[in-house]
Amino acid sequence: MSQTPKTKQSLLSKIMSWVFGSLIVVMLVFEGFGLISARSNYGVPNFFGYQFLVIQTDSMDTGPETFPVDMGIIVQKVPTDTLVASSEFAAFDGDVITFYRRTDDRVVTHRIIDIDTNDQGLVFVCLGDNLFADTCPPNGCSLGNADRIPEADVLGKVVDKSAALGSAYRFLSNPVTMLLLVLVPLGGLVVFSAIDFVKALKAKPETSSGVTLTEEDIKAIKEETRRALLEDMKKQAKEEHHDE
Repeated sequence: MSQTPKTKQSLLSKIMSWVFGSLIVVMLVFEGFGLISARSNYGVPNFFGYQFLVIQTDSMDTGPETFPVDMGIIVQKVPTDTLVASSEFAAFDGDVITFYRRTDDRVVTHRIIDIDTNDQGLVFVCLGDNLFADTCPPNGCSLGNADRIPEADVLGKVVDKSAALGSAYRFLSNPVTMLLLVLVPLGGLVVFSAIDFVKALKAKPETSSGVTLTEEDIKAIKEETRRALLEDMKKQAKEEHHDE
């Protein structure tokens, strides 16, 4: 009787299973961390002090540092006492910050045009660069339309922007995309598991001890079984003859 090794999972299958499994774990951790951090950050996921958003209106679409609609931005949490206001109205040299506006329950990104204080701390006077944006009154925005934001409602300072980031953010924010990102790795795991299962079915049959029987082994077993049966029959015949 010959010994054959048991069918093992292929190296490619192991690698792909590890890759797909790791990808699923990373996505779940990333999504879970984002959801948890968003609870204390006005609904915006916060990844170690950085937040990723997309400009939704044209209120900042003007000036030398324009932020058009669908532009992706990176917002970093910084000490509020390091933020700087514009040197003068419409100078466009103050920090651009993202904040929570309580009057309409929205997260907004505008420029600081002045900094004030009250008994609770700093107050940032913010206004969009585009004074004739769609969100402004028919006659345009002015200082009277500026928001007064307490420092507690400041999410952070805009430190970078990217159109590619905006496209990626919108793509990944689509529920269908997130579903596919989960289903594709799961499908890969199922496919490679099915391949291994089919290979196992096609492998040579083994006994419970892991020994593969050849045709000669099977013939020998049959012959031995036949001899044992003949011996039993002869023995039984002798016993019956003795009883008579």
